Amino acid sequence: SVADVCSGMFAAFGTVAALFDRGRSGKGQHVDVAMLDSMMAIQLTGLARQLYRDETPKPAGNRHPVTYPVDSFATQEGDIVLVCFSDKLFAGLVDLMDQPGLAEDPRFADNAARNENEAALYDMISDWAATQTQKDAIDGLLSKGIPAAPIWDLRQLTSSDHVAARDLVVTGQHSKLGDVPLVPQPVKFSNHTVQPDFQSPTLGQHTEDVLKDIAGLDEDEITALKVTKSI
Repeated sequence: SVADVCSGMFAAFGTVAALFDRGRSGKGQHVDVAMLDSMMAIQLTGLARQLYRDETPKPAGNRHPVTYPVDSFATQEGDIVLVCFSDKLFAGLVDLMDQPGLAEDPRFADNAARNENEAALYDMISDWAATQTQKDAIDGLLSKGIPAAPIWDLRQLTSSDHVAARDLVVTGQHSKLGDVPLVPQPVKFSNHTVQPDFQSPTLGQHTEDVLKDIAGLDEDEITALKVTKSI
């Protein structure tokens, strides 16, 4: 889940920060990370509205919680997302829709007005998108300087040129299953460009190695742990 991944990332950040501090102070420390804390920390826009304006946000769906139109729309062959974050871009959108007068319509004159009249504007953009192929809609939007992209399913994502170019799916080895597809961590390092040999261990495969090499236990101590079913 997002909470699991997010908490893990914050834990990694905290661990690296603690190691950096240890290098300066010579002292280690306990790093405490909680899921609720981590999820709260990423509620940037919602918390700003709640804490500074005492305005409790409602679920926003695919749209941006503050700026409109930043939303997804269905074309003749797949969905797209577009980002109109300024009056200039909105003028470009309605020109593309052959409705340039909407840029002067008081209902859509600025972001506040567009938010107030979101339902009507959503219907108008949806009607236009429904007449377009996905490619034509995106090409038209980009020609107006409006950020836009197709919405992919996971099959489209994993088979995309971007994923291939960035090595985001690699082949690993599993002792029982043989070759298996794996998703490596996405950070690229300039001094480490060679991909490691990806292995997918079975449960407990390296337990004894860790107990010997890191914990310093001998064979008798490990056997005792097995007897008590501690490992």
